[in-house]
Amino acid sequence: MQIPSPTYLALLTILFLNACSDCERPVSEALAQIKCPKESSPAAERWGGVGECGWSVSCKLQSGERHGPFFVYTQGKLRIEGAFHSGQENGTWKYFNKKTQLTRSIDYDMGRKLQDESF
Repeated sequence: MQIPSPTYLALLTILFLNACSDCERPVSEALAQIKCPKESSPAAERWGGVGECGWSVSCKLQSGERHGPFFVYTQGKLRIEGAFHSGQENGTWKYFNKKTQLTRSIDYDMGRKLQDESF
């Protein structure tokens, strides 16, 4: 297996950082505004593949389970909005396309899918 040169790795890093420079602001704003249940705390994690510039913003319990609001941003735009209760999808989840138009809505009750609508 050939190991990439340091120059190649540096170029990849620069390309990746430039691709993601516009997407971090919505994430930091979402982290500042997210209202987590008192037993959980805000968290942000990378979402998607290289160059996709995606982040999830959620609330997590000490155990690491998601608990509370959940958002996914790609390329600086909201793509998924939902909520977890003790690690399970709960309530209405909304999915948006790249133009931020609602494309799908799924209702959950503690991880069990109740209704799935596409628009």
